Amino acid sequence: MQPQAERETVPNAGEANPGAGSGGPGPISTASRRSFVSRVGRWLGAISAAIAAAAAGMFLVPASTRRSRRIALGMDADFRMRTVTWLRKQDLFVLRQEEGFGVFSARCTHLGCTVRRSSDGFVCPCHGARYDSLGRAISGPARRSLPWYRIRRGADGRLEADLAQEIECGRLDPLDPGAPGAKA
Repeated sequence: MQPQAERETVPNAGEANPGAGSGGPGPISTASRRSFVSRVGRWLGAISAAIAAAAAGMFLVPASTRRSRRIALGMDADFRMRTVTWLRKQDLFVLRQEEGFGVFSARCTHLGCTVRRSSDGFVCPCHGARYDSLGRAISGPARRSLPWYRIRRGADGRLEADLAQEIECGRLDPLDPGAPGAKA
């Protein structure tokens, strides 16, 4: 006589595990699936709302408050006469003329995109705002001109932009040519 093999007991159809007799896992409750999907949906909605609020907050805070107030630009010799030089890191343009220097923002006053040079001034690649060669708003969604800032010479002779002091658009600051490093 052979030893009796252990038998696995299978519950009847009316017992606690209704799907075990069919060979697969039991059915998942519809209520628990709905609550799971509902919870996941609420979490995704909350995360999306937080991301949208953070992105909107960036447009509410002026760009000038997110950077330092005084920015070193360079020496006089770094800027050729009768040119506009774009300082990428500072998001500024430096204009040098015989009458002096001017510094103005490279950020569009509509939504803050960096403007690009065009044949007749500047254009915003994001929404098409147009500015003349001095940064005055001409057309498009931008209503204000590019902000101009006071320019000064530091103790070491370098030019500095003072972002805390906006000045009239197109106003050049005649800087003391006798200052150290001022020769061009």
